[in-house]
Amino acid sequence: MSADDDELAGELRRLFDDERLGLRPAPDAGQLIVAGAKRRRVRRRRMSVAGGALGVVALVTGGFALTGGGFRHQEPPPVAQPPGPDPALQIGPSATMIPAPAPSSPPPGSPPPPQPPPNPNSGQATTLPPTAPLSDAPVATQKSGPPGPVIGPGGYGKLRLNTSMDEASSSGINFTPENSGGVDGGCTSYFFSGTGVPSGGSVVVSPNRGVVYINPSVPATTPEGIGAGATREQLRKTYPEATTGPNGDVVPIGNGYRYRVVVSETAVVEHVYLDDSLQDCYE
Repeated sequence: MSADDDELAGELRRLFDDERLGLRPAPDAGQLIVAGAKRRRVRRRRMSVAGGALGVVALVTGGFALTGGGFRHQEPPPVAQPPGPDPALQIGPSATMIPAPAPSSPPPGSPPPPQPPPNPNSGQATTLPPTAPLSDAPVATQKSGPPGPVIGPGGYGKLRLNTSMDEASSSGINFTPENSGGVDGGCTSYFFSGTGVPSGGSVVVSPNRGVVYINPSVPATTPEGIGAGATREQLRKTYPEATTGPNGDVVPIGNGYRYRVVVSETAVVEHVYLDDSLQDCYE
């Protein structure tokens, strides 16, 4: 150690040994130190309690935040109910729905229900029979019958040409003399009616040949379909032997009988009646 170091150390020792630099403790220093220690312990204890309380508050606040502001009362989910009748489908205030009966099981010991026979072609493709090709041929329609009661070829109902008054009366035909009187040659004209004819009309009866003229009071039609409304062209196609006479068209039909056809100026048939071409009462 050098001389300078020794001198410095001596100065420091004199300085530290100076009584003016010493710190003298107060008389109640010990009591003050104990009171301060107690205060520090109380402060630490309060801080510890306050910290725990703050932790609890933080936990509770977090719980409130998670649950949306409080605890919720959890209710059990509703039990599903079977669908009931729709009130909109009920008719009237007292309408009720009758439950469908439950399927009943067969009683024990009863035979099992019949089963369909096994399909021998099971697992195979089903082949349908071939269908007939469509044809362009027109479909045949049923020809309608005559539009009116039928006259000819030999009479009108049970009233026949060349029968006598007695024979015709026995067939359910009634005769009433016309007010116009008789016909030339001793012939007589009558109105007829009754169950033996389709309708009423008039006849001429010859003393020699019986009934020679039958004229229905309603439009009548021949068995071939010529009647009121037919055209003269249709008449000639149906009866090629027809001719035109002074009193209309004439169609001979055998046995001396003929149709007398009244045709209008427009060549349309208006009326058909029947007479005997061998009569001796007119023309």
